[in-house]
Amino acid sequence: MRFQARLRKGILGVLFLLLALSVSAEDEPRRFFFRGDRSSTVLSSGGERTRLEGNARVETDGVIISADSIEVYGESFRYAEAEGNLRVSDADRGIELTAQSFFYDRELETSRAEGAVYLEDSRNKIVVRAGYMEQYGSEDIVLLQVNVRVFREDMTARAEVVRFLREQDMVELSGLPVVYWKGDEYRAARIQMDLERDEIVLEGGVQGTVRLDSEEDEQAAAETDAGEPGEQPLDGAAAGVPAEQTPVDAPGETSDSE
Repeated sequence: MRFQARLRKGILGVLFLLLALSVSAEDEPRRFFFRGDRSSTVLSSGGERTRLEGNARVETDGVIISADSIEVYGESFRYAEAEGNLRVSDADRGIELTAQSFFYDRELETSRAEGAVYLEDSRNKIVVRAGYMEQYGSEDIVLLQVNVRVFREDMTARAEVVRFLREQDMVELSGLPVVYWKGDEYRAARIQMDLERDEIVLEGGVQGTVRLDSEEDEQAAAETDAGEPGEQPLDGAAAGVPAEQTPVDAPGETSDSE
């Protein structure tokens, strides 16, 4: 009986230990890797701050940030700011980003980029240029502003504001939006594009220009040439009348007018 009691206590002790380890692992802050040619660090409680300069690089939560200078700060180094030859890679989301400056919040998974923003989304096969960008990782939404340009296969678009819902494969444009899709042009107050279904929804002040394809152009040109005046058939055969039905005077016969 004593042996069984000790065995039960031992099993319970192991279970409590495993539970404590799992809880502590969940509460432990996510770690990240950083490097640079030079660095300065402040480790005061609540004011942790590290500045990296020269080939600076930070890797955290699947996001890689490289720049001339990167500063990480806040509790558990929650925030990161980078500038100069900036490049951001998010392999999990399939995103590559370049800009003049970049801000990243590890806890909320939000980011902000300013100046000559270039965003390449390999998952949705789309490229976007803008002056300003905000990204909300938990919702996977990208907001772009200031002279936005969108490029995707046989589609280009421009607007002042673009909202990109990556999970839904939807792009919403406003602020004088124009879309050029497969040779056609669309304008409206608001334009919504479904990238998966190749559909466009226009709202307010709708305008559109649909161009004929090359085959239709050639057919229309052929019909126009066939109907031009001045080209008359030379004989009945040329006009489509069989040769045996073409009127010919019999030998020795003359017309009444002679």
